[in-house]
Amino acid sequence: MYTSRIVGFGKYQELPFVCFILASKSMPYRELRINTLKNRINVFPRKGYEDHPTNKDPEVDSYSCIRAGMMPSNQGAYLIAFNGHMTKRVEANLKEGMPPFTALDLTLLDFRGAHDDARIASLMVAHSDNNHQGYLGVNDIDREEKRILKYPNERIHTLDDRIIFIFDKDTNFEHQKIISASDLNAETLAEYLHKNIIDKEIFFGLGTGIALWNGSSFNFGAYNHPVDEVIVNQWQLKYQRSK
Repeated sequence: MYTSRIVGFGKYQELPFVCFILASKSMPYRELRINTLKNRINVFPRKGYEDHPTNKDPEVDSYSCIRAGMMPSNQGAYLIAFNGHMTKRVEANLKEGMPPFTALDLTLLDFRGAHDDARIASLMVAHSDNNHQGYLGVNDIDREEKRILKYPNERIHTLDDRIIFIFDKDTNFEHQKIISASDLNAETLAEYLHKNIIDKEIFFGLGTGIALWNGSSFNFGAYNHPVDEVIVNQWQLKYQRSK
């Protein structure tokens, strides 16, 4: 399967997190960078490839794919992952006091995407009583569907030690993987998820970002897959065959 983005959320050793995986059409030429001062992870042109033709659109190639912050009036922490610059709209809605479902729903209404480019989002709201809620949302004009699901729900009763995620090329809800490794921090969790979600059924994944809430602060991790000319050539060949 050729996919451009993957977003998800979950809990790891009681700690809620969101995840963003970059696997795009210009993927050899991008990377994820952490900005701890602004509680974000950004997509940027990969160093050495700034002048590549695929890195000319700031709305596409330089954006925050993950944002995190605090809800107003002590309503908890939020962690957002979106396959595009719409993280800032969800964040603005939450800071205005909108309920999480509404904040996500209005953003998906405004940003419908294009053909062969579904909009997908994950949102985790963490509360002090550990009653955390996760959301997956999609607006796919090819399938003519827009929907949001809240977790836990009737199908998935727990978020513990797992990631629940969605592909932009397969918007059927939902996929999940158990996290079996122990004693991972945000950086090593990002690498673990990347290597366990990107498998032989999915074309090469470029990088994975994680935002994790530890109850008092946010931790961020980013894993960027090494890239060399051999990998670039392999990717270009696979991409041409996928068209």
